[in-house]
Amino acid sequence: MRRATTRLVVFVLSRRTRPFSRYLIQRVGSSFQVPSACFFLRCLVLVGPAGLGKTHLSVAIGLKMLQRGYAVRFITVQALLNQVLARRDVDGRQRVLKPLLLADLLILDELGYLSHPVEVGPLLYEVIAGRYEHKATIITSNKSLSEWSRVLHDSALAAALIDRLMHHGEVFYLKGESYRLKDKRGLESPREVVEA
Repeated sequence: MRRATTRLVVFVLSRRTRPFSRYLIQRVGSSFQVPSACFFLRCLVLVGPAGLGKTHLSVAIGLKMLQRGYAVRFITVQALLNQVLARRDVDGRQRVLKPLLLADLLILDELGYLSHPVEVGPLLYEVIAGRYEHKATIITSNKSLSEWSRVLHDSALAAALIDRLMHHGEVFYLKGESYRLKDKRGLESPREVVEA
């Protein structure tokens, strides 16, 4: 537990969180309040294109939960998949999954950013079903819920996963321009190259 906490804190401290997070928290609204989410075992899904602050917001919520004494785990979906697939035996797989199932808040980042193998669907279902009605979960994705069946390679599995997440949860579709590119001008059209 201490190891994951340290990683999350290092990740958060390497970024400017305060003004940016306040703005995003206002956008998301009051339906997912910290720490009430853990008390009500809520789930939050943040969907939108790259650069809108989905990861930043989830980490800010995770940091607030850490400050209040909750156990928080943060992992990208790809890293989770890589760790589980690297373990061939059941015991090794359980060593990877157990801390994720026990954390008060689990943040699964970047669902759908990379193409995932077929194993991702059953793995995510195992994690979400194991946490369902017991612990809070945040998932960030660049794919809308209607696209998750393609990401998970199984429409029935995607429907069951979404059903559990949304039973006590909310989905927010973030829109706008990338915060990373907001100060960059001229990206819409290629610049002319002047030959000497």
